[in-house]
Amino acid sequence: MKVFDYVFYRASTFFFKNDGQDADRAIWLVTAIQIFFILDVYLSIAFFAFEDHGKHYHQLVVACWMALLVIVYIMNRLRYRGRYDELQGRFQESAARKIFFGVLIVSTMLFLFFYPVFFLSLFGKSKP
Repeated sequence: MKVFDYVFYRASTFFFKNDGQDADRAIWLVTAIQIFFILDVYLSIAFFAFEDHGKHYHQLVVACWMALLVIVYIMNRLRYRGRYDELQGRFQESAARKIFFGVLIVSTMLFLFFYPVFFLSLFGKSKP
């Protein structure tokens, strides 16, 4: 969980001017990363496990995904609300390390968001 603590700290630092100590956008960012990871794993498994690639269960998946989104957000909100000062003391880093991990976080977010596009470009060819 330290990875998500660090992502929360960096995002809350970035959004501090607008959000202050509450850091609601940082909580949403951590939630989005977690949910997109779960969704990408599901899409990868459903593509190979179901003959119709999981399309038959589309409405159930959407309902479960929305419920999971709410649950994960509430858990993250309870975990991170008001912990900015605590995490700020824990993560002291140099400028070079800050840049490296910032680029790593943004790259991970982009990969998780665009993973379905990459996955379908590799495996999503329709059969003639």
